[in-house]
Amino acid sequence: MPKPTKPTPHLPAEFLRRMMADPMMADCKSMVFTEEFRAERWKIVDLSVHRGPDTVAGLQLPESPYLNGVKTPEMGQIHISAITADPLHLCEMIRLGTDMDLKDSEGHTPLLAAMRCLMVYNEHPEMCSPLWISRLRFIARTLIEQLVDVNITPTTGLSALHMACHVRDWEIIGLLLQHGAHAVVPGSSLRPAVDLLTLASDKKRFRKLEKTPKSRPPQPCPCWSGKLLADCHATDQPYPHEFYCTCGSKKSYGKCCSRRNIFVFEKWDDESRYIRPQVVRFPDPAIKVDGGRGVTQEIVDAHYISLPREFLDNGALSEEHALPQGRSYSKIACLEAQKRWNAAVDKYLSLNNISEPVEIFKVERAAKIGASNGAMYRTCEGAGCVNRDEVNEKLRCCKCKMIPRKGAHSWQQAFYCSAACQNSQWKTHKPICGTVSQKEQALPSQMAIDKYLIETGKPIEALDMPSNSIEAHLERLVSK
Repeated sequence: MPKPTKPTPHLPAEFLRRMMADPMMADCKSMVFTEEFRAERWKIVDLSVHRGPDTVAGLQLPESPYLNGVKTPEMGQIHISAITADPLHLCEMIRLGTDMDLKDSEGHTPLLAAMRCLMVYNEHPEMCSPLWISRLRFIARTLIEQLVDVNITPTTGLSALHMACHVRDWEIIGLLLQHGAHAVVPGSSLRPAVDLLTLASDKKRFRKLEKTPKSRPPQPCPCWSGKLLADCHATDQPYPHEFYCTCGSKKSYGKCCSRRNIFVFEKWDDESRYIRPQVVRFPDPAIKVDGGRGVTQEIVDAHYISLPREFLDNGALSEEHALPQGRSYSKIACLEAQKRWNAAVDKYLSLNNISEPVEIFKVERAAKIGASNGAMYRTCEGAGCVNRDEVNEKLRCCKCKMIPRKGAHSWQQAFYCSAACQNSQWKTHKPICGTVSQKEQALPSQMAIDKYLIETGKPIEALDMPSNSIEAHLERLVSK
């Protein structure tokens, strides 16, 4: 039984090492190392699901005496980072693309949530440790430096600057003013923030800071490389190989799609303010297709493998047709294509009351596809041989690396009815044997489409299909 792997935080190893060595982390049990958050991380990273980093948190808050009076009814993951004083969780949520100005159900942003905690613990220091306070201050500083909106103020509540003045945290006061925080909230009945400072010397210090000429400092890159954003993810950067793959396989990207001619790059999206993954595939030097959340991995794959769309109730056939893929594409996308296409074939059988085993097999042999989207039932690949073995048990090339034979450790793909047929085809088969470019054996209809594309040069979207119904399409396949 394989040894369970530890959760992999989506944070640079050096950044993680440096953070864990910081004294403020001594009593912190970060959520990023838990199995519970790993499950959330998988959902967030998987571009094929709609659960992004801003989804209302489904995690249970850890038991802690430090949460009294702080928890709000509904919040995002990043709010949990603030109220549990978990810097690593905050940094990973930012790395995963959360909205750093996300509001909870009471209108508080993560910065406001952290500042509220500081106020509570300043008045009741017995509720938490000094290290907890240090981590809260780190969280507040980090959010401010990431250029969050420092002037968001809930309808009933204080601004971040008001709360910083209330606790007399001069580092945060100075940082907020440097980043453009307003001392007076426009359109609010709140007193000026300076009024929360009781000492005359503090008021004088505040006004001096307020008058100091300032421009907002450049943003550090939220990938935590230690570089400025302008020098890092402002341009395309490769997706880290140790991070979980965006296809949803739960494997590392380096051991998954990076081996399948799928490249993932990341770039800061100025409008949405997050590091946006881009799925890029180069099946041909002239082709480049990008995708991100909303333009999912499956949609990008569909452009190349012609993933069949859902068939309508009236049996309308998509103009697209699944094509053999081999090892060059996401297994998840290929299996989804197989499931959907074969379900349409089963629907055809049911609608036409085809129940005789011989007739069912005839349709399935002509129309059903396998795990790599080629023919489910193969013919012998020997030169000139047309042998069809209905039980589909033929000799297999032991050097092919495509689909695992049941009970075997090797991956085998090419099929032959005899050693003579295998020998007759070896010269043709040898150059592609076991390569990424090798494809599963195609259906006759798939080969016809391939031939049409080569001869006409037309894209598959431009195909003038002879019929618009799956029934008619399957009738054509079966009749051949």
